[in-house]
Amino acid sequence: MMIPFFPSPYPDETLYSIIARYHLYSGNLSYKHTILDLFGKKTRTNWYLPSNINALVQNIQITTLTADYIIDKHTLFPFFSSFLSNEKKSANRQNIIDGEGQNIYSDYGLIGSSIKATKPLTHCNLCMQEDIDRYGETYWHRVHQLPGVYVCPIHRIPLLTSLKQIESSIQYQFILPGEDIFDNTLGRDYNQEIIEQLYEYAVQANWLLNQFEIDINSNFREKYSYFLEKNKFNIRKGVVNQDKWKNAFRQFYHPEVLEMLNVATDFTKEHCWVSKIVRTGNQITHPMQHILAIMVLCRNLADFFLINLTVDKEDDPFGTGPWPCLNPAHKLYMQDVIETITISKCKKTKNLIGKFQCSCGFIYTRVGPDSSTLDKYKISRKMDFGYVWKEELKKLVEKGDSRTEIAKKLQVTPDTITRYAVLLKLNHCWSGRLIEKAELDAKKLNDTPKRGGTLENIQDKRQQWLEILKQNLNKKRNDLIRENLSIYRWLNKYDKVWLSEHLPKRQKYKGRSPIDSEEEKRDQKLLQIVKIIIENWSQYELSRPKKISKTFIMEKIREPGFIKADLERYPCTRNYINSVIESSEKFYKRKISRAIDELISAGEPLFISRILNKAGCTGEKYQYAKKVAEELL
Repeated sequence: MMIPFFPSPYPDETLYSIIARYHLYSGNLSYKHTILDLFGKKTRTNWYLPSNINALVQNIQITTLTADYIIDKHTLFPFFSSFLSNEKKSANRQNIIDGEGQNIYSDYGLIGSSIKATKPLTHCNLCMQEDIDRYGETYWHRVHQLPGVYVCPIHRIPLLTSLKQIESSIQYQFILPGEDIFDNTLGRDYNQEIIEQLYEYAVQANWLLNQFEIDINSNFREKYSYFLEKNKFNIRKGVVNQDKWKNAFRQFYHPEVLEMLNVATDFTKEHCWVSKIVRTGNQITHPMQHILAIMVLCRNLADFFLINLTVDKEDDPFGTGPWPCLNPAHKLYMQDVIETITISKCKKTKNLIGKFQCSCGFIYTRVGPDSSTLDKYKISRKMDFGYVWKEELKKLVEKGDSRTEIAKKLQVTPDTITRYAVLLKLNHCWSGRLIEKAELDAKKLNDTPKRGGTLENIQDKRQQWLEILKQNLNKKRNDLIRENLSIYRWLNKYDKVWLSEHLPKRQKYKGRSPIDSEEEKRDQKLLQIVKIIIENWSQYELSRPKKISKTFIMEKIREPGFIKADLERYPCTRNYINSVIESSEKFYKRKISRAIDELISAGEPLFISRILNKAGCTGEKYQYAKKVAEELL
C-alpha cells in the first residue's frame, strides 16, 4: 500500500530518525501502526542495520530514495561492512534489502566482542542548534550513533547522551531529540587529552562511514603489512615484533579512552585483540578495533586506504626511489636513503635484477619486477655486508653474545656469523664443527688468487686511474670517462667513493664559441628524437599517467654514447625539454582530468574520493589533488 507522503531525509540522518519524523507528521497514535504503514507488516528490526528495506521503498512515493541510497546514506552499513570481503558485503547488503537481517551480529564482529552492540542515542548540542536554524527542527545524526563516538567530529565537544537505548527499548518507539531526554551530566569530567583522542577517533570513524564507494577491503591486509614494515614493527618480513607493537599501542592511547570504548585488554596475553589484528588471517574484527590500530600505524585512515601500493612494472620495475637500506646494523635501517640503483638482466632466466648499494657498504640484489611497494623491503641476495655490519659483528662478538643472538640481531644464519668471525679474525670463545669448517674455508680462500674488488686490485686500479688523469690534464670529464670506460666502471663498482674524489670537476657551461658544427648536427638529431618521444608519450601511459620529466626523457634517449650530463652541450634539445616538462601541479591536473574522463566513459558516479583513487593521488599532495578535483567538477 502506497503511503501519501514520506519526509525527505536530511544529510546524515539515520533511518530511525526519518521514521520518527514520519510518525510525528502522520498523526499515528501507535508506533506499531507506523511500522505497518511503512513495511506492510509488523516487524522488529535492528535500527543500526535495518532490514526489509525493499518493502519500505515500494511503499513510499519518492523515486530518488532507492534501497541502496538509504543503506549507504542513512544506515551504519558502510561503517560495519568496511572490512568484510566483497562477497560477504554483497550478501549482507542483499539481506538488508530483502531479508530479515539474519547473521548481522556475527558478520560484523559483534558476537563475542567486548564492544557493546548498542548504545544510547546521542547528539551534539551545537549540531542541534544548527539543525534548527537551517531546517526548523533537529534529527538524529548517523555519525553520533557510531560505536565509540562520544565527541562530535565537527564541533569537538562531548555528545549529549539520551536516556534511551537504540535497540531493546525502542523497537516500537520512535523518539526525536529534545532537551528533556538527555542526561547532561555525562561527558563533563573528560580531561583535554581524553577529549582530543575521542575526537580523533570520531573524525576517522566519520570518514569510514562515508566511504561506501571505495573498495576498502580489496587489499587492506597488504596495507597493514606495508605500514608495519614502514614503522619498523617487523622482526623480519611478515613477522611482527608483538612486544614492540603492543607497547606502541598502549602508549598511544590514554587507558581511560580504551576503557570507555570497551576495548581495554590484557597486553600480557599472547592472543589479545591488539596482537591478533596485525596477524594475517580471515578473523572477523570490529571496525572500531581496525580504526584504533590504523591510527597507531599512520594516524589517518585516508592515508592508509588511499595509498597506491602498485608499481609500474614496465617503466619502474623496482618502483621509484629512493630505496631503503636493509642493513640491520645501520642507524638508517629501513629508511629510504639509496638514491640510485643498477638494473641488469639475468642471462639465464632473463629476469630483471636490481642492485642496491648503501653508503654503509651493504649491497643487496632483488629479482624484479616488483609486484607492489611492499617488495622494496625484500632481498634476493646479499652481495656485501659492508663495514658497518662487520663493525657491529665485531662489537657483538667482543660483548660475548652467542652466535644465535648475534644472528638474530644481524638477520643472518649462525653459520654466516661463524664464517665472518673467522674471516675477520675476531677473538671468540666458540668451538665445534662449524668453527673448524669456517677456518678451513678461510684457508682455501686465502690460497685462491684474488679477483674483483680486493685490496691489491683496488690499489692497482687506482694507480692506473691516476696515470690517466696525469696524461689528460685538460680533458673534459665526460670525454675522459668515455675514453676510459672499462676502468671507470670497475672503480665505480668497487671503489666508488675514492673515484668520486678523483674525477675532473664538472665545467660550468658557458656556451660554445666557435660553434662546433658536429655538435650542432647532433643537437638537431637529439631534438628530433626528443620530439618523437613527446609526441608518442601516450605509449608510456597505457596503465596510468606518466609525468613528463627530464629524468624519464633522458632514459628514453637511446642514442649511443649520449650521457645525461651532455645535455648542456646541446642547447636546442635542452631548451625544448625545459619547455615541455611538467610541474607536479600540472601533472596532477592532467591525471585527475584523465580519471574524470575515464569514470564518465564507464558511466560511474563522480565521487571525489573515487576520482582521486582512480588517479592515484595520495600522500602529501592529497589535499591539493582534492581541491583540483573539486575545481574540475
